[in-house]
Amino acid sequence: MTSSDYAAVLEPTDLPCPDWCGQPSGHGFDSEVSGGSGVLARWHEVSVGTIATRRPGSEGESGKVYVDLCSEELAASNAGPILPPGIAPHIVVDGESTHLSSGEARQLAAALLLAADALERL
Repeated sequence: MTSSDYAAVLEPTDLPCPDWCGQPSGHGFDSEVSGGSGVLARWHEVSVGTIATRRPGSEGESGKVYVDLCSEELAASNAGPILPPGIAPHIVVDGESTHLSSGEARQLAAALLLAADALERL
């Protein structure tokens, strides 16, 4: 699904989060799948690492690269039931900088290894 498949809503819920989710317990649904189906969606995520980067030749921090574990959950309503398929847990790498020094690349590689190990345990 893409961001254009959703209409912004916020639905509180008592449905539990996966034990690995780093968001507040039972965080609400934050979107509704478009098309009038009424299906709600929420993302579960936890940060695995944040790497501060510096563009070559610049002084100080110029950006960050984030490594997170994420999954999407779909539900018929804020009370459930949970629906398939959603998006299975996966690793997301996002950031403000693609210019990495060798040290920053090693930090990113270490965060990716941690994320891969965590993903395999889910």
